[in-house]
Amino acid sequence: MQFGVIRSFKHGSDKLDLFIEELRKKNRIEESTNQKQIFLKLNKNYIQGFFTLFPVYKKYINEIDGLSINSKIIDVIPEENPAEFSIVLSKKVFNDEEFKKWKSIVQSIIKDGSLKKIFLKYFTNAEIDKYHLVPK
Repeated sequence: MQFGVIRSFKHGSDKLDLFIEELRKKNRIEESTNQKQIFLKLNKNYIQGFFTLFPVYKKYINEIDGLSINSKIIDVIPEENPAEFSIVLSKKVFNDEEFKKWKSIVQSIIKDGSLKKIFLKYFTNAEIDKYHLVPK
């Protein structure tokens, strides 16, 4: 089996990255520059699996026309917590004060349930809970 990864991307925990490196040493890794490429490679059977976060999977599985993938999601390191999602803010654009404002906004929409309402447009409650899409 060949597995797809995004070039120069941290796919999760150090343990998962080590697992990917072991596959790479066995010539079982096929690199791509973006997620859409990986789905197209999977659809053409150039790869048989790939590493991604659930929201990315759900986006592309529903977005690419002609995609006919019969797939199953497997947690390869179930003893670890799922990867956390983050907002990355450029230090060139956001100073410390602006960073604190954004952090406060994000914390408030988590606390008041607004973030979950947004996610419910795209995911089921079960998916939100299973994949820890909204912090508790």
